[in-house]
Amino acid sequence: MRAMLLDKPGAPLRLAEIPDPVPGPEQVRVRVRACAAPDAGEAVAEDPAGQERSELVL
Repeated sequence: MRAMLLDKPGAPLRLAEIPDPVPGPEQVRVRVRACAAPDAGEAVAEDPAGQERSELVL
C-alpha cells in the first residue's frame, strides 16, 4: 500500500510502499482514498512520555 512516512521530527513526509496491514481479531481494514494531515508531523512526533519515535506511518 502507499503511505506517507515521517522519518524524524521536522523532516518532510515521504511517499513509500509498505506491506498491507493484516487485521487482527475483531478489527477491520478500510480503504482510504484521500486524507489530509496538516501539521501532523509536529503533532505526533513525540509520544506522551516525551520520547521521540523513529518512524511514523500516516
